Amino acid sequence: MKLVDKKTIASYYEREGKRLTTNDIDKSYRGYYRYFSTHGSRRVILERWLKKAKKNETFLDVGCELGYFVRKMAQQGLNAVGIDISPTKIQKADYIAQKMNINCQFKVMDAEHLQFEDNSFDWVLCSETLEHVLNDRQAANELVRVAKGYIIVTVPQKSLFWRVLNRIRPVYHFATCNAGHLRDYTPETLLNLFPKQVRVESMKSCNFFAAILDRFLSRISILKAILCIKLKKISK
Repeated sequence: MKLVDKKTIASYYEREGKRLTTNDIDKSYRGYYRYFSTHGSRRVILERWLKKAKKNETFLDVGCELGYFVRKMAQQGLNAVGIDISPTKIQKADYIAQKMNINCQFKVMDAEHLQFEDNSFDWVLCSETLEHVLNDRQAANELVRVAKGYIIVTVPQKSLFWRVLNRIRPVYHFATCNAGHLRDYTPETLLNLFPKQVRVESMKSCNFFAAILDRFLSRISILKAILCIKLKKISK
C-alpha cells in the first residue's frame, strides 16, 4: 500500500460516510444480523464488558461511525459522546439518535487529537479504529489521557484470515470504501502502544463473522481475526 497522509485518510472516510445509509451499519446489530454479521463476535464481547458501566457514568466512543454503541450506552443511562473524523457520519449518527429520541452527543474530531480534558470519561471505547489511524501510538496515548477508568479497544489481529481476505478483497488500500487498514496487530504490538499507566483487565480473540463460531470452533487459528482488550487506567 502506498503511503498516505491525514488529508487522504479524512477524505476517504468522508466518502465512505456519504455512501452509508442510516440503516447500513445499524442493521448489523438487529435481528438475524445481531449474531451473524461482520463483527458480530466483537459486538458480543463489547456488550458483555460494557454491561458493567453504571448509570450517570461518562462514555466516549472514538471512531463511532453511525453511533450504535453511543446510543446503546445512552439508553443504559450513561452520558455518552461519539466522535468520528467524518462530518457526514457524525451528521447521520446525530440524525438516528434524534429519530430514536436518544439523548447523546456526536462531534467531528480526530482520534489523534481528542478535544477533551484529562480524565474526562469513565469508559472509553475505540473499536476497529486504531488500524485506520495514521499515528496509532498518539491515538492510544489520547485514549489513556481522556480516560479515568476503563479503555476498551478492538483491532484486526494479525492472522492468516486477513492475508487470505486481502487476496480476495484488498483490505490494505484506500482506493475503494470498506477497506483502509493501515496495519494489523499482535497482542504484543497492541499493548506496546499504550503507556505504563494502564493494566490489562481482559484480553480475548474472536472471529469476524458469528459469535457461535467462537463457541464451537475456538481452536481454529485462522478464525482469530479480532483482538479485544479491556484496560484499566491506574491512578498516579
